[in-house]
Amino acid sequence: MKQQDETGRLKGQKPWLQKAKAGLKAKAVRFLAAGMAIVLAGSFGYHSLTKPNAYAVLVDGQEVAFVTEEAEAVTVIDELLAEKGTYGPVRHVEEVTFQPVRIKAHELTAGPALKQTIEANLSLVSESTAIVIDGKEVGIVPNIATAESILSSIKEKYLPAERQGLTLETIAFEEDIVFQPKETGLDSYSDVDALTELLLHGTEKMETYHVQEGDSLWTIARKNGMTVDELKAANPQLKSELLSIGQELKLVKAEPLLHLVTTYSLTKEENIPYKTKYESDSNMYRGQERLKKPGVAGQKSVQYRIVERNGNEVTKDLLTEKVLKEPEDRIVIRGTKTMIASRGDGGSGQLAWPIRGTISSPYGKRGKEFHTGLDVSAPKGTPIGAAEAGTVIFAGRSGNYGLMVTIDHGNGLTTRYAHCSELKVKVGDQVTRGQVIGLVGATGRATGPHIHFEVRVNGSHKNPINYLK
Repeated sequence: MKQQDETGRLKGQKPWLQKAKAGLKAKAVRFLAAGMAIVLAGSFGYHSLTKPNAYAVLVDGQEVAFVTEEAEAVTVIDELLAEKGTYGPVRHVEEVTFQPVRIKAHELTAGPALKQTIEANLSLVSESTAIVIDGKEVGIVPNIATAESILSSIKEKYLPAERQGLTLETIAFEEDIVFQPKETGLDSYSDVDALTELLLHGTEKMETYHVQEGDSLWTIARKNGMTVDELKAANPQLKSELLSIGQELKLVKAEPLLHLVTTYSLTKEENIPYKTKYESDSNMYRGQERLKKPGVAGQKSVQYRIVERNGNEVTKDLLTEKVLKEPEDRIVIRGTKTMIASRGDGGSGQLAWPIRGTISSPYGKRGKEFHTGLDVSAPKGTPIGAAEAGTVIFAGRSGNYGLMVTIDHGNGLTTRYAHCSELKVKVGDQVTRGQVIGLVGATGRATGPHIHFEVRVNGSHKNPINYLK
């Protein structure tokens, strides 16, 4: 083995050779250092070109936006949840994650665009309240307070107005109403006004109605809560307003989803109607009346128990009644005197003469026309008596006849009383023989005050003289 001396030289080696080897070693070290520097410089340049400079916002694994920092998207999401959480906490259904990426500057999403993008890709849900009626969900509202407010507004609509003597006893909906907690999307909420309208009026349903005697489109519509136009629209087959008994009509009616039943007691004062008593006077003609004493209504305190359904009265029961003041009878004087003929050469019939007076125009041919009755002159305002008992079938104005009354006496016999100045009866009245039915006048085609009296049998005019006695 070769040994080194104190200077580090190998013993037995020449000095020039040692210098040469040392130079070669130094060059090798410098070459290695330069190579390592080149490698390191290349590696740093590649890394700077591929290093992440942003974050991708992932919604359920799908890229929806790019942000510089995760905090940007987190802040936007928090602001969105706070903004939408008007009625309570709101959350998003999807999972939001972030992934480092390298993108170009123009691909970043920021400001309003970031909020719009995130909102469009998130499904926001919140704890809400479903209104369930008789087991059927009819609407969704943000919370129980909103549901209760809707029901309160319906109650206020149907509750009786506050007034003296009224005491509410029970207020309840007929239907089973449940407020059911439910997590739903924010876009699932019902419009409060539209939901209230639905509960109040419900949906339309079709019913049928059979026309009864005395019905008209107006009366049918009124008693079924409709207008005539609505009734016509539901029955396009109607070409006129003429109806036949038994005819079937369609009715489109709204059926509310809620029915509020209210029970209350009502104490109030009511009038007691007076009675009318009649006294006879033989100096007055039959049908004439005179007031002797006006009636005075009495007064009583009554208490009712009333049940209403959606504001419409269902029952009204009398609980107590106390008379506070007795009524006073109305007293009327009635005439009993019967009219008689103005002359003794009357006919052989059974009819009474309607007035006293002079015959100014008999029955029969009169110039170029035929006079169908008997004219009897009398001062204007003279009472006209019914020739016989019967039913008033006409009372009003009739062309040349002026104001006229027609009485049906049965068996095809009718009498007419024309040119009246005033009528004392109306259609449907039952009159007695001699009862005042009108006053002499000159209405219609008349030259002076008189009565035109006709007798008709089965519609054909007859000579009144043959029927008067």
